[in-house]
Amino acid sequence: MNSVIIHAINNCELLSFTYDGYARIVEPHAYGVTTAGKEILRAYQIEGGHASNHNQPWHLFSVSKVVGLSSTRRGFSGARHGYKCNDSAMQSIYAQLQS
Repeated sequence: MNSVIIHAINNCELLSFTYDGYARIVEPHAYGVTTAGKEILRAYQIEGGHASNHNQPWHLFSVSKVVGLSSTRRGFSGARHGYKCNDSAMQSIYAQLQS
């Protein structure tokens, strides 16, 4: 369980990290575990690159592939449009925003 992610969700703080070789800034919305036991982060990306050529802001990140995770100490206003609590991709949820 990652305390940086939990703190960021509970305090609506942006996270910074590298994923698939791209620096990213995200608004974390939910953090939990899949049925396969993998930790995942549902987040809305506001800055940085993408590994694919689509520009969708919603991402499901595998926490094991996140490099250099840190809080930016910058806040965001809360859940984005399109977010749903109790993410169906997660069997168990450590932290989540309320919609």
